[in-house]
Amino acid sequence: MKLSDVCDAGLKALKVGGVEDASFDCSCLFYDVFGVKRAELFLRDGEARQDKIDEFVSKINMRVHGRPLQYILGKWDFYDMTFFVGEGVLIPRPETETLVELALAHIGERKGLRVFDLCTGSGCIGLTLAKKCPDCDFTLLDISPEALSYAEKNRAACAAENVRIAEYDIRLGFEGLDTDDRPDVILSNPPYVPSGELPGLQREVRREPLLALDGGESGLDLYPVIAEKWLPWLSDGGFAAVECGEGQAETIASLFSPCADAEIVADVFGTERFVTLRK
Repeated sequence: MKLSDVCDAGLKALKVGGVEDASFDCSCLFYDVFGVKRAELFLRDGEARQDKIDEFVSKINMRVHGRPLQYILGKWDFYDMTFFVGEGVLIPRPETETLVELALAHIGERKGLRVFDLCTGSGCIGLTLAKKCPDCDFTLLDISPEALSYAEKNRAACAAENVRIAEYDIRLGFEGLDTDDRPDVILSNPPYVPSGELPGLQREVRREPLLALDGGESGLDLYPVIAEKWLPWLSDGGFAAVECGEGQAETIASLFSPCADAEIVADVFGTERFVTLRK
């Protein structure tokens, strides 16, 4: 069976299965299995090995049945890096890259800053920054052992020696940590989907960990925790930035205002997605 025929069959199966971006997903899965880009098939259309066909068909079936593409591939790009992902960890999203940009703009060329990434998940935010800012110290915290297993794997892959990873419930606050080093930068992409909206999410999103999605009745459960138990510990001249859901930014800015003036920042799609604070 020719490679092109295998690819065409996979694309047809995805379309029949109702996969939204069937062409893109097929290309990703085909390259993952065969190491050939669809655009190159007219030059490299050889015979496909049966074991590779079986592997491709298996992955196509996973996708048809709603398993996220990123979980099937086992990795996903974020900013200019690639991170391991899988069941039990939130998939990195392009809008979150703005959180990295905001932090980089604050850190600049400064050295020795202590950066805390709360609800780190795969570690994509903190580890990206750690590679960009090798002279700063990073602490990545999450309550989920499953998520932290990916953060550890990603730290090893990018050889980030300036990073500490710990299992920790951020509701305990900064004072619960065994450290006297007050944070200079606090970043977080906490769960912010209102509980009542979870059943209406895309089926692929519903395969992601509930712990990383469910922000309680209003979606805002962890933002008062950050405001009351973390921001007061921010060093003088410090910076904080959090991601939030559509329509939540103004409420979060008001929660943060007792500590310092907060600013709302839109993501690349124009949605008010981030709240920042400079102490």
